[in-house]
Amino acid sequence: MKNILLVISFLFLSQLIFAQKRGIPFKIAENSDRKDTIRFLTFAYAEISTLPDWIVACQNLESLDISQTNIIELPKQLQKLPKLRKIIWQGKFMKSAFSTLFRTDESAQMFGKLPKERQKQIADSLFKVDEQMKEKMTEPKLRIPKLKNLQFLDLSLQQLRNIPTTLKRLKNLDSLYLNTNRLTNVSKKLAKNKKLTALYLENNQIVLDKNKDLPVLKNIIRLSLINNRITKIPSNIGKFKNLQFLNLASNQISHLPLDLAKISTLRQLILYKNNLSAIPEAVYELRSLEELDLYYNKIAYLSPKIEQLGKLTHLYLSYNELKELPKEIGNLVELTALYVHHNQLIELPKSLENLKKLEYLHSGYNKIIEFPFQILQIPMLYELSLEENRMTEFPTDLSKIKTLHLFHIQGNSLPVEFKKKPNFKDFKIEMEKRKGNFMF
Repeated sequence: MKNILLVISFLFLSQLIFAQKRGIPFKIAENSDRKDTIRFLTFAYAEISTLPDWIVACQNLESLDISQTNIIELPKQLQKLPKLRKIIWQGKFMKSAFSTLFRTDESAQMFGKLPKERQKQIADSLFKVDEQMKEKMTEPKLRIPKLKNLQFLDLSLQQLRNIPTTLKRLKNLDSLYLNTNRLTNVSKKLAKNKKLTALYLENNQIVLDKNKDLPVLKNIIRLSLINNRITKIPSNIGKFKNLQFLNLASNQISHLPLDLAKISTLRQLILYKNNLSAIPEAVYELRSLEELDLYYNKIAYLSPKIEQLGKLTHLYLSYNELKELPKEIGNLVELTALYVHHNQLIELPKSLENLKKLEYLHSGYNKIIEFPFQILQIPMLYELSLEENRMTEFPTDLSKIKTLHLFHIQGNSLPVEFKKKPNFKDFKIEMEKRKGNFMF
């Protein structure tokens, strides 16, 4: 009985801690006699347009969630909450016409049976309906009082076309999320938030012009502009002297300014799904870079200058048009992950044997004819993917790499005779003992 009570007490305490982190529901909080003990409070999805007066009694409140409500103005009473550091104020999520129309399995199945051309016509029409609905939605005039201790603010999904002018009152704002709005530019007013270190502007309609400067955010560390309409980056990006993380994925960028090379602190550069036909020269000068993501571009050539990025640990080059890798890639001795699948590679350079820290090597869906035996010299390899190439054999000595737990070589030209050899069977048995992911 004692053990059962201990378990129940533990489960209750665990749920209480989880509820605190997620936020105490306001219906519970308003009836509490100890509002001063509440640190995390949520009004999310409540049909309210103002915050209740009793919130000032929550003197230890650190985080407030008012997402999916009708609130457009924060009361000045919040200034009386000295520990309030975080406000999540996301707008109401608009369901797409597509998801509304096909919300049942039956309707989705009916759609799936239609000819592809008809499916496309319907999808295009529904997309236009969504765009028209968004245009009709009015932009809320959000009002924010002077909250001197606020550090985190999330205003995603608010249908904002302009960044609220009242943000300038938040002198200690550190992290700002403006994702999934209707912004078309990065307002220079943001430069007044001098302590800003993280800015997220994902899923907007931002168009940057090389002749129009960005607001200079001298302390910014993380900047994310995923899925906008960016074709060019202004040259003053080089003034972001503390920038460490830059995400420009899913845009229409074809080149980058040389000034980018001035950011000596940059560690992660994400250029996934853009229009690059070559790696911009500025990238080869980013000597502090640890992660470079160039998935889904049109890159046909990798310069020997890649060896200048000596701190790289992750290099993503998949879904491009590469026909070869330079031998200098073997000088990236800190590399732990190399992804080059879905290219047009005929072979892998012998210098890969120098990558003693490499753990992930994915080079499937290429045109590789001979197994790259230099891989046997990579002692820490954990995943090796070589599927859908043109190889006729592979060394069963691979089993000597004790760390190997994923090996894909299906879709090659391995003859039946090879699979009947005793050493192949022994290799298969050894791999199966490791309980990893092996596909032949």
